[in-house]
Amino acid sequence: MRYWLFVTLGLFLVMGAHWAQAADTTVDNLPKDKTCVGYKTTKEMFFIANVDVVGINCSLTMERPEQGMIRVTIPVDKFDSGVTGRDEHVAQILGGENMMPILFESPIPGAGEYSGDSIVAQGALIIQGRRYPLEVSFVKESDKTFTFEVTTKLSLLEVIVPKVGFGVIAIPSDDIVLYGRVYPSHVNQ
Repeated sequence: MRYWLFVTLGLFLVMGAHWAQAADTTVDNLPKDKTCVGYKTTKEMFFIANVDVVGINCSLTMERPEQGMIRVTIPVDKFDSGVTGRDEHVAQILGGENMMPILFESPIPGAGEYSGDSIVAQGALIIQGRRYPLEVSFVKESDKTFTFEVTTKLSLLEVIVPKVGFGVIAIPSDDIVLYGRVYPSHVNQ
């Protein structure tokens, strides 16, 4: 029995080097022709390696529900991390039983809120009907696109990610990075 424990632990240690490779979360890996958002977090696997967990969603819509406002609707069941089971769990965790989409609502920033090649939006991230203030700094990438990256905590968003196998298999981090590429021309009027 001890032999199998050491063999199993040895395999996890060897594989840990592969798991520990950082996933590239830059917007450069997002499609260049679509407005997309992504998330990156980590989980500790078997107490020995941290694994990046990255999901991308290019199925969002942007609209102006009223004058001077912008609303981004992000369907929770469209995140793609490359692991179908994980994506299903993420959709349940974020959208709840009814798969409510995530919303980001913000006044359209005025001219005074531009600083060089960036603009700051003071908005709210809405998860399962609960509003969380979120400041997003959009950086001009080109004449047609802006990018953003926001670091926050899942606990601040009241998102609870369960441990796997009582924490023996995986312990999720509380840290999360939200990022994306936005084409303002993709806003539905």
